[in-house]
Parts: sequence; C-alpha cells; structure tokens
Amino acid sequence: MICSDKWKPYLKVIAEKAGSALNVLDPFHVAQHLNTAVDTVRRGEQSRLKGKQPRTRVKGSRFLRLKRGTRVRGKAREKLHNVLAALKATSRASELEESFRNPLHNTNSAGEARSQFTRKSIAALEGARP
Repeated sequence: MICSDKWKPYLKVIAEKAGSALNVLDPFHVAQHLNTAVDTVRRGEQSRLKGKQPRTRVKGSRFLRLKRGTRVRGKAREKLHNVLAALKATSRASELEESFRNPLHNTNSAGEARSQFTRKSIAALEGARP
C-alpha cells in the first residue's frame, strides 16, 4: 500500500516500481480536489446571476463555504444558508462533497471504502442523492 497525491510523476514511478501495490490518495489532496470542484461550480453559478441584489446576497460566499458547516456559527451560518438557497447547484455540489468526505473515514476495510466510493460516484454522475 502506497499513499501519495495525484502528481503524475509520483503515479508514474509507483506504476513502474510497484505496479501491484494499492495506491491510496492522501485525504488532504482528496479534500483539496473536492473543494476546487465545488468552488468551480460556485464561480460559474455566481457569474450567471443577474442584477445587483442577487450578487450582493451571495458576495463573500467562497470563504464561508470553505469552512466546514459545523464550524460556521451565528450570522455567518445564516448567510451560508441564504447563499446555498440562492445557489442551488453549489448547494448540491457541497452536499456531494460532504457525502464523499464523511463516510470514507468510517469504513473498516479497503473493500468497503471502494464500494462506498463507487456507489457515491455513480449516484453523483446520475444526479441522485447518495
């Protein structure tokens, strides 16, 4: 078992020198990819908003969304809920991000983690809620 990130030179060396090893991506880089994907959805959706009032309502949402939902408190939490209500695709992407993040930490085996990941990936591609 080898833990690495998705940098192509690492993956190439791992394939050449330890082709039969299980390559596991480290959680930091998985979270980084998930955050980047959700932020891309948020930017696209936010750029399509028309008028000053809707844009003002969602201004500053990037940094609110980057915090874990359980760590956002008070007025910031209320603003986050309003932003996610206004940005439906971003809200959906955030839900998917959390569904990938949480259960994989609670698995007992690589097979169970792989099964959950596959099921959630298929559900995400089909637009269903995992």
